[in-house]
Amino acid sequence: MVSAPEKEGHPLIEEKLREPGEAARIEDQEQAIEGYLDKIERDPGSEPVTDDSGQVVLTPSGSQQVTITLPLAEDEIKHGLHHKIVDAIYWLAAWCVRIAKKAALAGVKVIYKNNS
Repeated sequence: MVSAPEKEGHPLIEEKLREPGEAARIEDQEQAIEGYLDKIERDPGSEPVTDDSGQVVLTPSGSQQVTITLPLAEDEIKHGLHHKIVDAIYWLAAWCVRIAKKAALAGVKVIYKNNS
């Protein structure tokens, strides 16, 4: 049976890693990538993205106050959750509850539909 070079402990892979400086070079590249990713995560950038010709492709948006308006009122959601699982109103109410929970975790304001 022939072993694949992807398997751990294969002589060809071990030989490549034994080349002088190879492991250190790979480690340096990984550290550089991690540093770059940390920088991007901290500051996504406030300058516009341009293409090769210099035209603006994407401009950063300012921080906006996000508000989610749900399609059901609170009492409609409570009533909908008591329906059978095969009813569409149950799934709409369950979806509304899920969106409201996710919005609360993200600090987004949720507005329920008016009952009028």
